[in-house]
Amino acid sequence: VSGIQQVMGTVVTWQGLPVSGASYTSTQLSSGSGIQNATLNLVYNKQLNEYLVLWQTYYNGSYNIRGVRISNSTMPVGAVFSIASETNDEINPSIVYNGTENSYFVVYEEYYNSLWELSARKLDSTGTLLSYVQRFTSSNLRHEKHPNVAYNSTDNEYIVVFWRKQNETDTQLRYNIIDAALNISPGTNLTGWIPVVTESTPEVVYDNLQNRYLAVWDDYRTDANGDVYYQVIEADGTLTGQNTAVALAGTQEMQDVGFNEKAGNFLLCWIDTLIPNTYSTIKARTLGPDFVDV
Repeated sequence: VSGIQQVMGTVVTWQGLPVSGASYTSTQLSSGSGIQNATLNLVYNKQLNEYLVLWQTYYNGSYNIRGVRISNSTMPVGAVFSIASETNDEINPSIVYNGTENSYFVVYEEYYNSLWELSARKLDSTGTLLSYVQRFTSSNLRHEKHPNVAYNSTDNEYIVVFWRKQNETDTQLRYNIIDAALNISPGTNLTGWIPVVTESTPEVVYDNLQNRYLAVWDDYRTDANGDVYYQVIEADGTLTGQNTAVALAGTQEMQDVGFNEKAGNFLLCWIDTLIPNTYSTIKARTLGPDFVDV
């Protein structure tokens, strides 16, 4: 994208209406300097009734991650600050809010020795660094990318699901359980090895009613078109059941998942292209606690 890019934001009600005034307005959250192909991620802080917004920016020859706190009226709370600013490239942050400790947990990709690996940082409610683990997925001849994190409020710990590529031949999905002190469990395979077609982008959500996670991802085990699969992961990191396809006909991708704690249901959404190189539609399935369609 040519020209100047800026991070903008606005706050609306649950009905999608502006919190004040008769028109939608946006507030500039960052300067335009260095922002290229920004990947935005935000989370809500229940105790402070504010948000933390993250993005990647290009500065002094490398990509790094910055953030700003945003009030409920869309005004910045303090200045933009650096979250990850090593000399290596850091991109694609994923963040969750820890309501038990009133803190944030951020996972991101870091480029080191010609490989993409994952690093994580724990921030207090003001965005100040508390602790970090650097390149916790480090492995020779393998890229680890596209992390997505969920917070387990029952056990006060996190799960990170990510995509792995080995050499130029195979890919798979993996995950780590990380406790509040940033002790990391051994990595576990979410899938077997899948032929290289494109990069998968997993999503994961926490079910606080049954203390478990649900991961969804785009999968290329059957053909090059891609299908969306899901898998239940228990709080202790064990898998329940097997990788299950959401839909197989056509191409499914760009998936997301949410959990309704009032009903105990999961909402799965994805972009569906029934016939390649034609129009696409947004589709969804609501799965109950037993994973039967509601």
